[in-house]
Amino acid sequence: MQTPYVVLEPEIILLMNSITAMKYLIASLLIIASSFARAEEFDHTHQALTDILQQHVEVTGPVSKVDYNDLSRDRTPLDDYLSRLSAISQAEFDRWPRDQQMAFLINAYNGFTLQLIRDNIPVESIKDLGSLFKSPWKKKFFKLFGEDFPHW
Repeated sequence: MQTPYVVLEPEIILLMNSITAMKYLIASLLIIASSFARAEEFDHTHQALTDILQQHVEVTGPVSKVDYNDLSRDRTPLDDYLSRLSAISQAEFDRWPRDQQMAFLINAYNGFTLQLIRDNIPVESIKDLGSLFKSPWKKKFFKLFGEDFPHW
């Protein structure tokens, strides 16, 4: 009668352990590489914000008006865009050229301002978001790089 198992020599077991360790190493490297790839995939054209503005801003001559009610009904695109901005680390931001940093900060400010007003409708003006003792311009209403930012 034959035995239903195979006896492995120590060299074979060592080789199998090496292969298993190599699989874990490769999997770890893939995870690390994918996180770098996600960070590098940031859209510096800010096309998502452009699309949101094109859909929710009416331009009449020199005057433009945001339809906050419509923006409130279609929350996901703005919230997703702002989540992508918030996911950027200070270290990643610091690696960008100055023009990309400025575009990022300006678009973040504009996007979070849209969210602030959208989340507080009905308001006639952003000034309505302040109080008798606190200016709306000093209100800390969004977070980047782990820090709260005021309405500049």
